[in-house]
Amino acid sequence: MPELTELRNEALKVMDLHTHLLRKLEEIDPDHAEAGVFTLRSFGYILQNLPEVLVRDTVEDAMSALFEYYGLLTELKYNLKLNYPYAILFGKPILEIIERYPTTYHQELNEWFEAQNGVDVVETKQTMDDKALD
Repeated sequence: MPELTELRNEALKVMDLHTHLLRKLEEIDPDHAEAGVFTLRSFGYILQNLPEVLVRDTVEDAMSALFEYYGLLTELKYNLKLNYPYAILFGKPILEIIERYPTTYHQELNEWFEAQNGVDVVETKQTMDDKALD
């Protein structure tokens, strides 16, 4: 499992990338504004707990916040592919921009969450399979 310093570095990368994205808001093409607004609003929810990773004292708290970030980022990617597959943001395909957001520990944190909670994380569903209900 990743160390707290590694998790904090991941959060820093995400926040830095997002800060650069926000500085380009005036460059949103009006023809693709709906996709841009959807994406940026989604990031508001996705990233709301991520700054806390930088100040949390336990690896578990940081892992939980990054697990949530990875899951919501994956959901955003699916939503963009479904609803805005050809949208352009800042002169590039929006899906290409989203792919730049790091997911370094995604698999490890999925496995950690499954072990902690006794559920299977299924990426293609917006729900989880609970082994206890079988």
